[in-house]
Amino acid sequence: MVSLGWSASTSQVQGYNVYRGPAPGTYSRINPTLDASTAYSDSNTDLPFLEAVGHPVAVNPDRKLRRVAAQRGWPILEFGRRAA
Repeated sequence: MVSLGWSASTSQVQGYNVYRGPAPGTYSRINPTLDASTAYSDSNTDLPFLEAVGHPVAVNPDRKLRRVAAQRGWPILEFGRRAA
């Protein structure tokens, strides 16, 4: 499992891979290679997060993110609403 988060104090994406340790209920961390990571977002407010990874994807993006994704050649995915 990979866990990524935005640090407001450092203005950087922080992340680590989490995997089960040798004993039950224990976990270990290893730093991921963000160049090999994929991130998905729908909002331009996540641009720093998307810029930090090697494979950014815009999903149902707002106007600004759509424009940036198109300019940078990022994939843009569109999904309609699910029927109730």
